[in-house]
Amino acid sequence: MVLMGVLSRLRRGTGDEGGHDHGAHHLVVVRIPADPGNPFGAMAWSGPVVGWLEQTGLGELLSAGAGAAHHKGPGGVPFIQLDLALHDVAPKALGRLVAELERLGAPAGSRLRTEHGEPVPFGL
Repeated sequence: MVLMGVLSRLRRGTGDEGGHDHGAHHLVVVRIPADPGNPFGAMAWSGPVVGWLEQTGLGELLSAGAGAAHHKGPGGVPFIQLDLALHDVAPKALGRLVAELERLGAPAGSRLRTEHGEPVPFGL
């Protein structure tokens, strides 16, 4: 089960076992591989993510944009980046976020990173 593997990696990476404080906001950065032919990919992701965050009360979308990860040489691998401010970064809350992103179609190669954690890969 993919979600269980993600949850176990998130437990190791939060550094904050409670993770739940509605007064605090925690930065979570999500990167999703993008279609280089779609200049509106960030907008396509931001609407559903904002709606889900509002519905669940877990936080808010700070920004959405597109970029390219440059490894070697020209070009780069295009991605959508969502910067989120979440009230709760406990493994259960992050697992809910990952499940929703996968439900929305996040492909393999997607990753999530909390302020103090290592990148956690996810995607279908």
